[in-house]
Amino acid sequence: MKIYIRADASVEIGSGHIIRCLTLADRLKPKADIAFICQELQGNLISYIRSRGYSVGVLPPTQGSWQTDAEFTMAYVSNHSSLTVDWLIVDHYGLDARFEAMLNRHVKRVMVIDDLADRPHQCDLLLDQNPYENGEKRYLGLVKSSTTLLLGPEYALLKPEFTGAKTHVSRRSGEVRNVLVSFGGADHTGETVKTLQSLEQLQQIVEDKLCIKVLIGKINAQAERIHTMCARLNNTECYGHVEDVASFMKEADLAIGSGGTTTWERCCLGLPAIVIITADNQMELSEYAARLGVITLLGRAEQVQIGHIRDKVLEFMRNTQQMTMMSEKGFQLVDGLGADRTVEELLIC
Repeated sequence: MKIYIRADASVEIGSGHIIRCLTLADRLKPKADIAFICQELQGNLISYIRSRGYSVGVLPPTQGSWQTDAEFTMAYVSNHSSLTVDWLIVDHYGLDARFEAMLNRHVKRVMVIDDLADRPHQCDLLLDQNPYENGEKRYLGLVKSSTTLLLGPEYALLKPEFTGAKTHVSRRSGEVRNVLVSFGGADHTGETVKTLQSLEQLQQIVEDKLCIKVLIGKINAQAERIHTMCARLNNTECYGHVEDVASFMKEADLAIGSGGTTTWERCCLGLPAIVIITADNQMELSEYAARLGVITLLGRAEQVQIGHIRDKVLEFMRNTQQMTMMSEKGFQLVDGLGADRTVEELLIC
C-alpha cells in the first residue's frame, strides 16, 4: 500500500499537523509505504520527519495558492511513485475540495484530517477528533453523503506512549505541586514566558512549594530567553524537544498550555489543565472542552494577563476537589486508542 501525507509546519502554523500525522504514519508503517509532502516554510519540520524514517517531498512555498499547491503535489506524486497511490492524507487548513478533486485523478482515495468544518471537502474519509454536540451536522453539505466520518475523541491521534502510560497512571489526589508548562512547538504568542512570569510571582506567595517543568518545541523563537528564566526560578527545569511527553504529563499535577491535540493527550492521562487560546482554530474545541469540565479556559492569549494565570493556579492549589473532578472527567473521555481505530477504518474503507 502506498500513502502520501500532505501537511505543513511553520513558525506561524505550528507543529501540530505534522505531529499528529506522524502518529498516524507510525501506526500505518507496518502495512504501507509512506511519504510526506511538505512546503519548505520557515520553521518546517522536514529534517525531523526524515529523522523519523520517512521520505519527504519538498515543495516551494505556494503563498497560499491551493492551485499551485495541487500542481506541485501532483507533479511530485507522478514523478516519484511507480505504484498506485492508495491514499492521500491531507491535514491542512489552507486546502479544500478544489485541491482534493485535482489530486483524486492521481490517487485512489483521499482522507482529510480537519477540525474546523469551515470549507467543503472531496474525500472518502474524514477525521475530526474533537467532540461537538451533533458533530455530524457540522459537515452536512461539506462532504459527500458517501464520506465516512470519524468523529470525536475516540479517534484522537495520540502516540502509543499515552495508551501505555494510561494503564499505569495513579489516580490524582487533586494536590498541586508539580506543574507542567507546554505551549507546543512554536508558541508564537509567547505564552511560555508569560506563564513563567506568573509562576515566579506565585512562588513568592506559596514559598517555593511548586516544582515546574517547561517543555519547548523545536521552533520556539524565545527558547534562549525561556532557558534563562528557568535557570533563575527555584525548582524549575526546562527541556527542549522531547519525544515522550506522556512521561512528563504522567508525573504532573497540573498543566498550563494551549488547545489542540494536546487537550486529548492531557485528558487521556487525567491531567487537569489551564488552557490559553493561541490560535483561532483552538477556540471552538476549547470552549466545548471547558463545558465538558475537562479543562479550565482562561481565554485568548491577548486577553490573558500574568495575574490571571497566577490567580487560577492559586485557586486550584486551594481547591483539590475541583482538580479531582477535572481529572476524572478527562480520564473517562479519552482512552488513547484513537489512532488504532483510525487505521482500522482506513484499511477497510
